[in-house]
Amino acid sequence: MQQTKNFGGIAILIGAALNLTRLFPILLNEQINFGTFPPETVAQVTETSLLPGWILSHVMGFLSVPLLIIGFITLFKGFNNRKQGNVGLAAIVFGSIGMLFYAAGVWIDGLLLPQTAEVVLTASAADLATAEMIQTFTHTMATTFGGLSLVGVLISVALFGFGLSNGYGRHTLGQIGVLYGVVGIIALTFGVIDVQMHDNFMLSAGYLFGAQAWLLAFGIRIIQGLEKQPQELSEMAQPA
Repeated sequence: MQQTKNFGGIAILIGAALNLTRLFPILLNEQINFGTFPPETVAQVTETSLLPGWILSHVMGFLSVPLLIIGFITLFKGFNNRKQGNVGLAAIVFGSIGMLFYAAGVWIDGLLLPQTAEVVLTASAADLATAEMIQTFTHTMATTFGGLSLVGVLISVALFGFGLSNGYGRHTLGQIGVLYGVVGIIALTFGVIDVQMHDNFMLSAGYLFGAQAWLLAFGIRIIQGLEKQPQELSEMAQPA
């Protein structure tokens, strides 16, 4: 049982770490101008999507998806044993759906977008407008999937946090997860975070990276052990 948990924790840790570091292959390019990143215009999207590291960055994001989903699934039995089975199941479902949207987004942005950029560069004057429209649609579709993934991941983080706090007594990490997830969903509801990740991109993408940072901490906590150890229990029992 513990080996399964450790495997799940390692999978979540690696998956989250891949997402937290996946922008580095792009940002380390000398051609990147932070004043024009993330790319917004057709010219910026074309240039950026053809940079070295663009495809690698999105492959890293794609590889994180099965790792995180597998990690989520390994947690169900433990949550169920702690009478948090429904919470755990809902967290797994929302988290997995969110990561599948994420996989679609990084696949479109990482593999299809560079192809549309090549078409834009080689298009004749008569075909340029159509090529640019296709590129814009492709990029918008990818970022929309990214925003939809954020919805699922935030709900999952809040539910996992609730289960940690109530099932395992891991109140600090659990309550941070609940607060982070709930605040994020409220921000999405009122448009502070854009589900298409066009407006307020840095805030929207930053919030997604923040959720991945919580999952990284979650993975570490799983590896260390979710159950309270005797020393921790004795410290909790001591009067202040």
